[in-house]
Amino acid sequence: MTIEPPQPDSGSLPPAAEPRARPGDVQPPRSVYRAVVEFAVQGDLRYLSHHEELRVLQRALTRAGWPVAYSQGFNPRPQAALALPRNLGTSSDCEVALVDLLAPRSAEELEAALRPQLPADMPLRSVVAPAVRRALLPERADYTVQLDTPAAAVAGENIPALLAERRLLIRRDYGPEKPSRPADIRPYIESLRMEGLTLHIELSFEQQRSARPSEILNLLKLPPGEFDHWIHRRRITWNISAAALWAGPQTIERG
Repeated sequence: MTIEPPQPDSGSLPPAAEPRARPGDVQPPRSVYRAVVEFAVQGDLRYLSHHEELRVLQRALTRAGWPVAYSQGFNPRPQAALALPRNLGTSSDCEVALVDLLAPRSAEELEAALRPQLPADMPLRSVVAPAVRRALLPERADYTVQLDTPAAAVAGENIPALLAERRLLIRRDYGPEKPSRPADIRPYIESLRMEGLTLHIELSFEQQRSARPSEILNLLKLPPGEFDHWIHRRRITWNISAAALWAGPQTIERG
C-alpha cells in the first residue's frame, strides 16, 4: 500500500516565527575568529582614558562593518580588549587590540574597511587575521621622553647612579580608596640613556608587572608631572612573534 504525502492546506496558518533571543538566554556555541589590530595614539588623543580609547575603537569597528562578536547576557558588550593599556597622557605607536569576530574576514578586507573610520590621531598600523587565540603577554616596552635642556642635563647626571642601585623602592598607588604599597622597580629597568634631549627608557616585564616611565622620571629627580605628557611608547615586544601570531594565509600590514 502506498501512502500519499499530505498535500499543503491553503487555509493553514503560516509556520510560527523563530523566537528571538532575549538577554540572559543561553545561546548555542558559536565560532569566533580572532583579529589583532595595531594602531597609534597621537596628539590630544593621548589624554583619552583606557575605556575612552576602547570606545573610540569599538565605534570605528561598528562603522567599518566588522562582524564583531558580543558578550552574552543582560548587557552585551563588543568582544574587544586592549592588550596593554597605556597610561593617561602617554602617546603610542604600538597600541594592540584583540577583537573577536563572528565570521572570518581577510586582513585586507578588514584593514580597508577600518582605516578610514579611525580618527586622524589614531592611525592604523596593521591588521592580522585570522590570529591565533593565545594569551598575548608583553615582555618588553621601549619609551622615549622629550626633555628640555635643563631637564636633559639633570637626567644625564642622575642616570649612572640610578643604574648602579641594586634596589629602587617606590610607593605605588593602586587606585582610589586603596592603600599605596612599596615596590622595587629596579629589576624592570633594562636601559636608560640620553640622546640629545631625548631620554630612552627600556623596561622588561615579569608576570605582567613592570615599572612606569613616570616613576623613572621621578627617580631621575625631574619635576613631578612636568614631562609625563611627553612620554611616548615606541615599541612592545610580545611573547608571540608576528609570524607565530598569524594563524592563516590572510594577513596585511601597513606602515
